[in-house]
Amino acid sequence: MSTRQRKVKSDLPQQTTTKEHELKQIKDNYNVSTYQLTWNKICFFSILSSLLFYIISLRNGFVFDDQPAILWNPDVKGETPLTSLLANDYWGEKMESVRSHGSYRPLTVLTFRLDYYLWKFNPFFFHFTNILLHVIATFLFFLFCQQIFSKEKEIVFLSSLLFSVHPIHTEAVASLVGRADIISAILFFSSLICYLKSLNIENNNLDEIPRKFSIFWMILSLFFGFMALLGKETGITVFGVILVIDCILFCSIDKLEFLFG
Repeated sequence: MSTRQRKVKSDLPQQTTTKEHELKQIKDNYNVSTYQLTWNKICFFSILSSLLFYIISLRNGFVFDDQPAILWNPDVKGETPLTSLLANDYWGEKMESVRSHGSYRPLTVLTFRLDYYLWKFNPFFFHFTNILLHVIATFLFFLFCQQIFSKEKEIVFLSSLLFSVHPIHTEAVASLVGRADIISAILFFSSLICYLKSLNIENNNLDEIPRKFSIFWMILSLFFGFMALLGKETGITVFGVILVIDCILFCSIDKLEFLFG
């Protein structure tokens, strides 16, 4: 065996040891970063990202459907009694009118009316309310994910962060008439959070079938579910999600396998 071959052979164990050391160091660094990922940090970064990502929309005005739904809507301007919100559609028309859009969202119109009472038709504050509501929706989504994935902080972090900045929310946040989606989402997540609390008030996870139920949280969940309908009609889908949660629980389906295959 030549001197060069002996040298290469003697260097192999050293190279292997070096690679093992590097892999161990990477693994240790990963474990440290995982350990430092606290619930408070996840919540903070999710809320901060939802605020910073849409703050540019504060420069927007009233555009497209914002005008008939807000500027020309007598229910928003306080020209009608509050009870008319329950009889009129999203645009201020009577629900039985042939000109009615058919969108029944009295809770969202009430928030427009409150904005008008406080700021008149100042678009800055109307858009500020939209951003604030999106921050609240992001926070509630974080709480919902925390209940389901109580042991998987990385999943909660990525899910909350993705929800806060996902471009699919752009129309809902940047467009004032899109507030109906945010209002409905807030009540949607509130309903799910209360439902999970009613199933297992000790752990709030989907790892096992709950042994006791809370009537209070169940009623509160139903209340928020029906209120979501007053924000936007699509709020009714919360009851379908609750049905899926029941199937995961009582059919002993692994939640990670169900969501990610």
